[in-house]
Amino acid sequence: MPLAEPTQDPRILGNRAFINFGKLLWTGGDLVMFERAAIVNQATGTLSIQANVRSTAFTPQAYPQILNDGLLEIVPPAKSVHLEWNIESKGRIHLPQGHVTVKGGLHLK
Repeated sequence: MPLAEPTQDPRILGNRAFINFGKLLWTGGDLVMFERAAIVNQATGTLSIQANVRSTAFTPQAYPQILNDGLLEIVPPAKSVHLEWNIESKGRIHLPQGHVTVKGGLHLK
């Protein structure tokens, strides 16, 4: 199956869960998430944001979920990351120097 061609259009995650058990790398491009969308980072998972990216909610102030039990990290060269997410974490979070905006809130358990 051929790979998708690169595009300037944002990627969209609808009202479903994306469950990560391994290593998920976000290396560029924006993401639009629906209000009932969720990224579930399991205890064995790493979600690594590696670029200046922006994720917005499809509906204003209806923040999608990031449920982190593994490692959520923002690593260089990312220096400006904007997330309209509600992040709940029992796992680890690694933030570098730079500017990270989390509009929905960060809840550590």
